[in-house]
Amino acid sequence: MLIAIISDTHDSHHGVKAAVKICTEHRPQYILHAGDITSDWTIFQLSQIPDAKLIAVLGNCDNDPQPIIDAVQSLGGEIHQPPWKGEIAGKNFYMTHKPDHIEYVAESKNYNIVIYGHTHQQDIRQIGQTLLINPGLARSGFGSPGSMVLLETESMTVQNFSLK
Repeated sequence: MLIAIISDTHDSHHGVKAAVKICTEHRPQYILHAGDITSDWTIFQLSQIPDAKLIAVLGNCDNDPQPIIDAVQSLGGEIHQPPWKGEIAGKNFYMTHKPDHIEYVAESKNYNIVIYGHTHQQDIRQIGQTLLINPGLARSGFGSPGSMVLLETESMTVQNFSLK
């Protein structure tokens, strides 16, 4: 199963539209957003991706979360206060925004995939049997064009995409 992972969109029109284009081409079944969505505009843009369910957590910059929550729920997605713990395609996921205790969570062996955001720095690595993923900042800035990743759950491979 193919899963798009994105974080820290911060309502970036360019980054979000680039992510929608990539996802429309690759057709992931899920979009996981690790927080700092910032507004419901981003949610409505992500809803244009065909046949993909959105699961998101709120971030520290989601200061007015109710419109975001309402948008996600109206479109059949899920949104959570971090962390979200769930199963997709037989894999156990843990998703949060801030990286507090993230290595400890990965080392617990309770999750196949641990996702976080907040740092604006991409981080993709194995910790034991757990794949740790921070897709990086999804908007241009801070010396980066923005990024997102696609995860193939069967092979546990990650493909990186620049959001130019």
